[in-house]
Amino acid sequence: MENLTFVYFQPILISIVVLLILLSLFLLLKKNIDKSSKISCIIFSVIALYFSGLLIIIEGTIIDELNLKGDQKSFYLSIFGIGISIINLIIAVMKKNGVKH
Repeated sequence: MENLTFVYFQPILISIVVLLILLSLFLLLKKNIDKSSKISCIIFSVIALYFSGLLIIIEGTIIDELNLKGDQKSFYLSIFGIGISIINLIIAVMKKNGVKH
């Protein structure tokens, strides 16, 4: 087997990054966020953070075991996803709660 490149996790990582960007836009554009939306944003950011890290670890294991080459795009997408997740967590925690009735 010649030196093939493993790129099968790229669509998953791209989807995670796009969803995280949409979540950060939601957090930045909405003035007041109720508590349930804030908790949902925090949970989604933590799950995305977990899966971004897990995918890059699994990809490294697969690449090592099958003697393949890794691509830089997946690594950078993973790091970008982890960074956006952390930023979303900070924004969600610092955002004020919605209007109480």
